[in-house]
Amino acid sequence: MNVSYGQSKNDLIRNIEELKLTAVMNQNKIDSLQKDVENLKIRVASDEIKFQELALAILDMNKLMMNFHSKEILMEVYDSSTNELNPDEQDSGDYDIEFNVDIKANFPGGESAFRSYVAGEFIYPQRCQDDKIDGYALLRFVVDEAGRISGINAVEETKSCPEFTKECIRVLQKSPRWVPGQKNGRFLKSWREIPIRLSISK
Repeated sequence: MNVSYGQSKNDLIRNIEELKLTAVMNQNKIDSLQKDVENLKIRVASDEIKFQELALAILDMNKLMMNFHSKEILMEVYDSSTNELNPDEQDSGDYDIEFNVDIKANFPGGESAFRSYVAGEFIYPQRCQDDKIDGYALLRFVVDEAGRISGINAVEETKSCPEFTKECIRVLQKSPRWVPGQKNGRFLKSWREIPIRLSISK
């Protein structure tokens, strides 16, 4: 009986030790999970800051008034902040398109990237170059919730060089998807205007 009692006691001690070891392991897992949760909270806070910075950066892009040279042509792509859209000028079927947005639709990468894109794609009409005609077109178009462009039309243009307007439209149609406009933190379909002016260097 003494031997049997001793074996049961040893088994009990062994079970207790195993329980202690399991408890320690579980505590380590709990500590690790808590660290993971804290790290996740930090990452979420960091991402929120980055998102706010990105929103501010997009707003800053709308202040564009910059020039660049491409061979013998001086190209200027102006910000459209001074060309506010008038709902009364739109077609009655455009009620689902927003006019007043918090953040305007923008070319991916910002205005600098848009200028570079236009510089690489635009082919100045030869006749207008030969006749030293400075081209200008104010393009109005729609950017939907997915960044797709549609409904491009010229609100203003250089009448003596309609080829210039056609080239502007072609380049814009070929552009990648834009970052949609936002209102109350939500992407939506909105109007956008982009004035483009190219001058033949004298």
